[in-house]
Amino acid sequence: MRSTIFGILAAGLLLPGVALADAAATAAGAPANDPFDYNTLQVNHLKVHSDFFGDTSSGDGLLFAYDSAEDVYVFGQWDHLKFDTLPGSHNVYGVGIGAHQGFNPTTSFFIDAAFLKDQLSGGLGSAADEYWRVEYGFRTLAASVVEFDGSIFTERSTSFGRRPFGEHVGLGLDLSIVSLMAAVEHTADGNRTEISLSWNY
Repeated sequence: MRSTIFGILAAGLLLPGVALADAAATAAGAPANDPFDYNTLQVNHLKVHSDFFGDTSSGDGLLFAYDSAEDVYVFGQWDHLKFDTLPGSHNVYGVGIGAHQGFNPTTSFFIDAAFLKDQLSGGLGSAADEYWRVEYGFRTLAASVVEFDGSIFTERSTSFGRRPFGEHVGLGLDLSIVSLMAAVEHTADGNRTEISLSWNY
């Protein structure tokens, strides 16, 4: 119930932004310039609690994104996470594509879709969970170097716990070329926290 309430609130905040962005672009005769760079090389540290496994896993990862002149980006990611109590680890691999659009000089909206594979180590039977993730959200500069992110997402056709709906909130320092962010995600299967350092090339 709590997740549903958060979802309705998040959708209520996010969805009007698309209509407003489209209206602003139409009035100006062209889309607004996006204030954020989606060409990114990112290193991160993750901590994931899964009710399905009844355990928490943590580890490090990489994400690389390339943005085109048409504001369409492709990305790939890899995370290696070790379980706290279960005898083993898992690797999450993913590839995806997305699009973004500037709303004003401080705010950007984005949507992306990714195919991911969560592969368990041999000690846990080498099972794999292959699923889709679709995410829609925004990034904004709340102050000159303070970035605030928010999004809603769904992870479909999952085997390791159902995650039909989730929320993401992030806060950090954006120094244009380098940014340091902390984020938390909530799903029906548990919570995730992430600290990331990004280089915008």
